[in-house]
Amino acid sequence: MVWAEDADCIANALLHAQGCTPWRCGGRGQLASFPYKGGMGLIRRYLRGGFVRHFLKEGYLFQNRPYKEFKAHLAALECEIPTPPLLGVMWERRGLWVRGAYATQCMKGLTLDVYLESTPPHADTMLQRCGQWIRSMHDANIWHADLQVKNILVTESGPYFLDFDNAHVNRPVSRLQRARNLLRLRRSFEKNTLSPAYFEAVYTGYAYDVIPLWLKWLYTLKGHISNLFLRRKKK
Repeated sequence: MVWAEDADCIANALLHAQGCTPWRCGGRGQLASFPYKGGMGLIRRYLRGGFVRHFLKEGYLFQNRPYKEFKAHLAALECEIPTPPLLGVMWERRGLWVRGAYATQCMKGLTLDVYLESTPPHADTMLQRCGQWIRSMHDANIWHADLQVKNILVTESGPYFLDFDNAHVNRPVSRLQRARNLLRLRRSFEKNTLSPAYFEAVYTGYAYDVIPLWLKWLYTLKGHISNLFLRRKKK
């Protein structure tokens, strides 16, 4: 399934990696870039993460993850959530397993963690805009499964949200789900040693106090335990 503009080029890139150049690894996916008439495209192939990756490189049992992400990404675009334009998606069934790839337009910008490392003068304004868009996503019944600083791209025109893999759409996002989503984002600020004030700016932009004190404490404790485990692993 590809967009009409330069459909053959996009399809060949998705199906046969024609014109593709390795770009970098991102999360559970492997990225490659390719040229098309509209500019530069990015393809992410769905690779397994965690312990499973040691014996299964790609493929999901019964799950069509590419199509699920396509629906979530399209829903975000229809709600005017800033996210890169879609170019195409492909999937292939092999018995009970589904593998696939996903193509979007490549956009110039910095991931939020890299952007904040330079201590930009208007960081608070940008972060509040991030919070406003996260609130818009939640209000539109879109729940981002991996809301973290590396999945927010800062461009000249503002923040863009990346990677809708495993996102949920068309289900009301409960108060607890909103809180957990935001606390996951807060944890990613902590992991990247970014100032707690940066997350507070995001939460100010969200403009809806949904995080109960007990859950803040629980996630703080969880973070401390995770940090201890990581330090011991490094030793």
